[in-house]
Formats: sequence, structure tokens, C-alpha cells
Amino acid sequence: MAFIINPYLVQPSVPAFTGLLDTYTGSAAAYSLRRLSSSYTGSLIRVRRSNDNAEQDIGYTAGNILDESALTTFVGSNSAFITTWYDQSGNGRNVTRTTAIEQPRIVNAGTIETDGSKPAVNFDSYKPLAYSTGVSYSAAAIVARVTTATTVNYAVGGTGVGLFYNGSAGAGIYGLGGFDGSNVGTLLTADLNRHLGWFNMTSSRLYVIRDNGSLTDLSAFASSISMGNSTDGVGGRDIGSDVLCFRGKMQEVILWSSQQASNATGIRSNINTFYSIY
Repeated sequence: MAFIINPYLVQPSVPAFTGLLDTYTGSAAAYSLRRLSSSYTGSLIRVRRSNDNAEQDIGYTAGNILDESALTTFVGSNSAFITTWYDQSGNGRNVTRTTAIEQPRIVNAGTIETDGSKPAVNFDSYKPLAYSTGVSYSAAAIVARVTTATTVNYAVGGTGVGLFYNGSAGAGIYGLGGFDGSNVGTLLTADLNRHLGWFNMTSSRLYVIRDNGSLTDLSAFASSISMGNSTDGVGGRDIGSDVLCFRGKMQEVILWSSQQASNATGIRSNINTFYSIY
């Protein structure tokens, strides 16, 4: 007897989504315009549109990237600003900005802000998205571009501490670095290109990698940085003036609770595969 196989019952297997944070666990906080974890099912950002100040959460597509269609449908020909960048680590450390004129921009007159063809949050001329609860971290991966060189350009900042891009310290100009409250670690040379910045605090030293460069020891540093000030966070330090605020675009900021030296290659490879930085 011949058997007939119903083709509608035979479906190709669909691989389960595996995000960066599924493979490299222990994140203290994670912000991105793509989905980073299979266990995260919330929205990526909450935005306010300029014409009527209405707000809406924006999630991700079936491809686990920012739902640009939902964003542009909501915003129309107006502009949109980030009120909340949701934390995908599971720790609930969302970062927010309530004052409308200070919120970083995601849509400019109907056009989504981009960098390298992918959506980006534009912090230039705006304030940081601040923490409501504290966070302590020993490693960080940040995808960002400075568009206006200024004093320090803290990418992630807290009271007296932070990681910076393309900032000046003393008489020199530096590309990537950090300040732990006592020690400054700096990578020489700066530019206005988009970079993947890798920061790892281990054995009381700060190590950095820019893009696919070599690991650089930036000398003595704290084993971790702690932030909890409600005016500082992703996008710099708000000290009343804008001199320590980030002036550029960001696409991803991931902080790990413990040092990640053994995972540096894998983490950076995952990020670069998505963003095509180097």
C-alpha cells in the first residue's frame, strides 16, 4: 500500500533565536536597537512624537531587529525622541529622560536616524538617558560614533566616573578610555568614525580594544565602576552643562557584572557580524 505524505504537515525546522546575551550571560544592563536575548520579550524603546507628545513602545520584528515600520507608522512625518531605552538584561535597569527637549532623537522629520544603515539613537545636542537604579559593571561593549568632538564625550557616565569616546584629558586628545574616580585610562588618537569599543576591568587594570585592533593595557584602574546617580547614564554625565554629555550616535551599550576577558573575541565577533564595523 502506498502512503501519501501531506506536504502541509511537513514544515522546515526554524532555528530557535539565540541572542548575544544567551551565549554571554551575566549582563548587568543591556540597551540595543536589536533583540539581545531569547528570554527578553519586551519592547526595545519607548518614543515620544513631536507633533502631539504622544508616546508608544516600539518592539522588534520577527527578525529580532527594531520594528522600523511600527516606528514610522506612529511618527509619520514628525520627529521622535527616546523617553525610555529598555534594559534587556532582565535586571530592570531601564534608562529614561522625562524632559522633552532633552530626550535623544530616533526619528528626524519622518526619517529614522541611522549609522552604517542601521537605526541609531542621536544624542548630539541632547541629554543622557538616566538610571533610576544603580548598576555596577566590569566589562562593556559599546557601538557608537562621536559626531561633535567635545571635552570628554562620556558614552556611559555616572558621578565622577565613566567610559568615554573621543574625549580630551589634560593636554592630549584620546579615542577611548575611562575614569574610575581616581585613575584615567586613555587610548591615543581620536576621530569621528563609528567604533566598537571594548572595555574590560581585570586585575586592577583597564584594557580596551577599538574595532579589531589589539588589546591595549591602559594601566591601573578599578575592578569595576558603579553608577547610581539619577541624572547620569547612557549618553554621558549631566552636570548641569553639556560638557560631559555624549555628542554622537549610539546603537548598542552592554555592561557585564564581571570581567569578560575570555569572552572578548566572541562578544566582539557577534556585534561586528550584525553591525559590520570592521
